[in-house]
Amino acid sequence: MSNILLVPGTAPATPATGKAAFFIGPDLTATVKDDTGAEHPLGKFPRTSTVVTSTAIAPNVNAIDLVEVTALASALTLQNPTGTSVLGQKLLFKILDNGTAQTLSFGTAYRALVAALPTTTTSGKLLYLGFIYNTQSSTWDFIARVEQP
Repeated sequence: MSNILLVPGTAPATPATGKAAFFIGPDLTATVKDDTGAEHPLGKFPRTSTVVTSTAIAPNVNAIDLVEVTALASALTLQNPTGTSVLGQKLLFKILDNGTAQTLSFGTAYRALVAALPTTTTSGKLLYLGFIYNTQSSTWDFIARVEQP
């Protein structure tokens, strides 16, 4: 790693010839800056919130992209997100129950688009739910469901 400089925060100065700098900007985008000064975005790290169990979650989309529930022990309502949503913004839920299937319900801002919204977890199986914000309908459109086999 002698040719890579890790820098937290804002973009560093142009690295010396033959070297590169890796940094994570304030918006959580990982970027490599090469020795010509060119910046190459690598992608954004998700802003996460981890909850062991809860009966209701209303994610603040100004601060959270991924909500992880690690041991859901009761019925869960995914309430309408708070904050300012923007076109194309993504929101992901990663839900694992405590070994017992749990009921799921959704606020009115979540809209079934490609499939019906799930109503329960599967006992002991990891469940991912993906949504994307639609400004025309002011809804979080359900676009993905992946469940552990």
